[in-house]
Parts: sequence; structure tokens; C-alpha cells
Amino acid sequence: MIMKELSPYWFLEFPIDCEHKYYVLLDFLQSVKKDLAERKYTKQVKKITSVYKDLQNFKQNSTLSFKTLSNLNKDEIDIFKKTLKSSENSLDIVDEIITESISIVGKFLETIEDLVTEANNCIEIREGRSGFKIWDNGFLVIRNQKVKEIKIYWWKFSIVELNGTENAALLTSELLEPLCSYSKDNKKIMEYMKTVNSYNEKYDVVIFSDVKTDCRFESPMEIGKEKGIEYIINTRRELLEGI
Repeated sequence: MIMKELSPYWFLEFPIDCEHKYYVLLDFLQSVKKDLAERKYTKQVKKITSVYKDLQNFKQNSTLSFKTLSNLNKDEIDIFKKTLKSSENSLDIVDEIITESISIVGKFLETIEDLVTEANNCIEIREGRSGFKIWDNGFLVIRNQKVKEIKIYWWKFSIVELNGTENAALLTSELLEPLCSYSKDNKKIMEYMKTVNSYNEKYDVVIFSDVKTDCRFESPMEIGKEKGIEYIINTRRELLEGI
């Protein structure tokens, strides 16, 4: 069973009809449920929590969640803008769809609460020191202790404009060279960082996202990246509000 996909702005797409949207959502949740029964956890937990956060954020702020906006490319953002514009005459119906969908997805999440908690608990986050408290850029180091795998991503906050409103977005890019050998020693990783041309010891913060050895999810590095990005966003709320 392959989980069915929902676009981030599925509730704005034509046709804007309550009954149709509930059918689409319930069909999606059914596919998630079947995949979870086959112990396919990572993508399903990630997707359903993203859908829930997008609904909540749109209800409060009339836009998608910060993390979703960060993952959209320019073409996708343009499509979102056009879809948002085309739904302006149906905002009462959209609000009804969102309110009921939040309730439906919230109840579904309650049934997989143990899985969500487990996904959160299988990652350990540590923050390396930077010379100054300049928090809008840095590097994310993801390590899988069990198989000795490591990936490093550069990250930086940027600005995306939607309907005349500026929104913060998080840009990420995998660091491919020079290659970094796995080490559980943070000091060795920090020494490696000094060989990276784009790394500035004074201004860049390095965040470590470590997958614990008892993680049973099928894509542990993906969870490590997801939780690392969540940490960056959640610990920099003050900065984001000032952008």
C-alpha cells in the first residue's frame, strides 16, 4: 500500500466543497492507517503531523506552517499564491472545511500518539557553540549511531513573500564536500567543520541530531533531519517574530 498524497493546500483547491474535501481527507487517512499497519512509520507520521500543523496555522494566520513554506520551491509557492487567490470568494466554506478537518485529523493523531512520541524520543539534539548569538544560519549534523552514518546540512533563514506579507522560510542544502567521516565525538566533527569553506567559526552554530541505537523506524536519518529542523525553528521563535 502506498500512502496517498495531499498537496499542502489541498483544502483550497477546486472544488471547494465540504463533502468532497472530507472524502479526500478520510481517503488519505485510510491510506495512512494501512501503511502504519505494515510498519511503515517515518513518512506517514511526518506527513500526518504536517497536515495537522498546516490546518492549524492556516486557521490562525491564513498561511501554511513555517516548515511547509520552507520546503516549497518557487514554482510551488507561485501555485499556492494562485490557489489562495482563487479561493477568496469561498473563504467561509474554506473555514468550515479547515475547522472540521482539524477535528478529524486531531482524533486520528490520538490513535497514533504512541508512534509520534516514539519518533520524538528516538532523536537526541545537542547544540554546538558559536562565537556570537547570530542564529539565522549554521549547520545541522545528523548521525545514525547504529550504522555509523552521517550527513551534514547547511541551513539559513530567508524571506518568502505571500500576498504582500513577508514570511520566514528555512533553506537547507546537503554538504557533499569535503566528505565527513562518521564520529560520535563532537569535537572531531567541529574540527572537520573548520575545513568547510562556507563555515564561519564565529557566526555559524552547529546543531547535532543523533538517532539513538534503539530507533525502529525505517528511515532514521530522515527523522533526524526532521527533528533537527523542528529544533532550529522552535528555538529561534524570537528571531522569526522579528523578521
